[in-house]
Amino acid sequence: DPGNLGALMRSALAFGWEGIFLIEGSCDPFNDKALRAAKGATFRLPWRAGSWEELRAEFSEAQFRFIAADMDGACIDMFE
Repeated sequence: DPGNLGALMRSALAFGWEGIFLIEGSCDPFNDKALRAAKGATFRLPWRAGSWEELRAEFSEAQFRFIAADMDGACIDMFE
């Protein structure tokens, strides 16, 4: 849901996160509803979109804390 993405971006900015990574298939962060919910965070928080493979490559190069959620409650194991 675009509103949820905007709220998550706004929260990430408020918590001082350094950025977010959107997996392919996520809604467009420039969707009108996402922009309204983000309250400007879309333009102040660094973000990048890509595939799971690109995200795995980022993890192999740097130390990041991985936080993810699945809508169906499935376990997400990036390091299998």
